[in-house]
Amino acid sequence: MNSDGTHGPFAAVLAAAAPNLRPICKALRAQIAALHRAFVEIVWLKMRIASFGVGPKKMSQHYAYIAAQRSYVNLGFYHGAMLPDPDGCSKEPASGCAT
Repeated sequence: MNSDGTHGPFAAVLAAAAPNLRPICKALRAQIAALHRAFVEIVWLKMRIASFGVGPKKMSQHYAYIAAQRSYVNLGFYHGAMLPDPDGCSKEPASGCAT
């Protein structure tokens, strides 16, 4: 953890999340841990996100983040635009792909 106050524990992300969103944050983190046991987690206190990757560098070594918003949890992918999208879900959010 960085001593300059920019990083913190995952508990800080949970504390910033609404109580009803905390189980979702925990479940997402557990899923990441199950898929990548040697993940590196950096919690960015100012952005209220937990970022996950293969090393400490956010944009070059991390692949995903968990960010609790006011009424939902965002599981974001740093390089998500490069993921295959054969059904075109990213182009038309209302297309029904998320159902």
